[in-house]
Amino acid sequence: MNKELFLKIFNSLRDCWVPSLDLSFEAEKVPVVETKTYITSSKFTVQASSYYQVSYGNCGFNCQSLSEVDREVNSIIDAGCNGRSEVLNNKLQHKISKTKLIDLYNLGRFPLGNYTYKCLIECDDCHGSGTETCSNCNGSGSVQEPYQAHVRDNLSYHNGRVTSRNPVYETRYRRVNCGRCHTTGRVSCSTCGGDGVNTHIETVEFYSSHSTPKIEWQNFDKLTWVEAYIKGKNSEDFNIDEAVDWQFTNQVVQESGGPGSYTVSLPGTLTASECNLKACSLYTGATYGNCKALGIMVCDTDYIFDDHIKWSSDKKSKIALTGKSLTPILKNKIVEDCLEDMSSTKVPKGKIKSLNMVSSETIETLQELMNKVLTLNKEERESVSVPLLMLNTFLSLILLTGLLYWLNTTNIIGDGFNFGIYPILANSIDATKILGSIIFSGYYDMIFFRDLFIMFLASMTMMFVFGAKKAFSIIRVLKWYLFGMIFILSFMLQFANLKDPTISSNANNDFMDLFIFSLFAGILFTRKMSYGKQMKYAKEYNSNKLLQLLGYVKK
Repeated sequence: MNKELFLKIFNSLRDCWVPSLDLSFEAEKVPVVETKTYITSSKFTVQASSYYQVSYGNCGFNCQSLSEVDREVNSIIDAGCNGRSEVLNNKLQHKISKTKLIDLYNLGRFPLGNYTYKCLIECDDCHGSGTETCSNCNGSGSVQEPYQAHVRDNLSYHNGRVTSRNPVYETRYRRVNCGRCHTTGRVSCSTCGGDGVNTHIETVEFYSSHSTPKIEWQNFDKLTWVEAYIKGKNSEDFNIDEAVDWQFTNQVVQESGGPGSYTVSLPGTLTASECNLKACSLYTGATYGNCKALGIMVCDTDYIFDDHIKWSSDKKSKIALTGKSLTPILKNKIVEDCLEDMSSTKVPKGKIKSLNMVSSETIETLQELMNKVLTLNKEERESVSVPLLMLNTFLSLILLTGLLYWLNTTNIIGDGFNFGIYPILANSIDATKILGSIIFSGYYDMIFFRDLFIMFLASMTMMFVFGAKKAFSIIRVLKWYLFGMIFILSFMLQFANLKDPTISSNANNDFMDLFIFSLFAGILFTRKMSYGKQMKYAKEYNSNKLLQLLGYVKK
């Protein structure tokens, strides 16, 4: 392996985990390379499992009795698992000869064939008769049928003469033939469909899977760290199969201990390499590390990335805390992983832990940087412009005045117009009582659910118009729905009939109430614009974690 191939491995890692730092690598000398033979082997045998089921009715058969089914099942299992079935042996040999052993490991259990044996058994419900008692007539063959019988007439008289005649009927019963069983009292058995027998089906599944896997490999002479590295890794951290160059054309299948049992051996080569690398970027001085690899898999970066990611005192004096300056640092997968848990300085699990890419100290400095950026973004929102607040209040005053004038000059609200703060506060109590009485009374109808849906749409409209551009969450939606529904009901109650003092209260100072409502709307609009400004400012950092901490993106 020359310098270019070795650097290609680490350039691939850099492009995946640190794509924004404009980092470059340089090999200080020719990599040390050592290649050894690596062989994996496993045993495969024909195995079997059986199960049975009952299918209702006569579904065909190839055995005469249950005992014959058992004999056939036991016979074929014995023949297959003891290697006497040439068909199964050939299927197994073909599968393991045409498939790479590594793929067989991943495949696990694979099928070889199914065999089915059937016999007819007497139906337990009808005991072989094929019929059962008719449930309509309970076996009598006839049922009682109601009919209306004319029993008398009610007569009306006038001057001794009959003026009207009203017949009187009574319900009486008569026995008629049963329409289901046609007088026989018996119908086809619902279990076996009238066959009197059911079908007992027993299936044998033949399969195989790897067992007793073994690995044989030679110890490395020059790169002695390889053996300890492989033994120190578990399957979750490291997959050696990805590092070995497997030679499938040399895979060997041998009979092991008799027919039906085979051993598969797959040879390969494991190449280990190491070299001292120099890493350079625009954000810090050059760093050096003894980097190691197995095949094309990186094993150790010797913390060569550490100083380039770390938020050091030197960087603090040179780099401004702006999105343009910090994006190259924050927009990296390794940084996002380090900031995943802001309360812990432990190195995240997975590739970072395996590759020695960053230290706990670096994670701590990145968290310090993120907290500073978070503070800056919060200050960006908190700096509310007073002139902007006054402008939004004035615009709200104009819009609200126009709305109320339109409502007052139309027939929409009739004579019940009573706009003001005090009526809304009083009506909010009434609205809460109304909602509570409906909910706890347990009376729900389509009109109730329709109104709830309309209130939900209105509340979500209020959230869209007045709410900040935060990420959607169940709590946020429910909060706006609850308070929005109470406010809307309170506002609507202002237009109810004022003759009922328990429903509404009179406004005291219309102009003052109008101004306060406009100020409140101006505050909401200004708050929304402030959050929008903060969100725009935060997006300049290209950090998903920052947007999460500010509540604009779901965690």
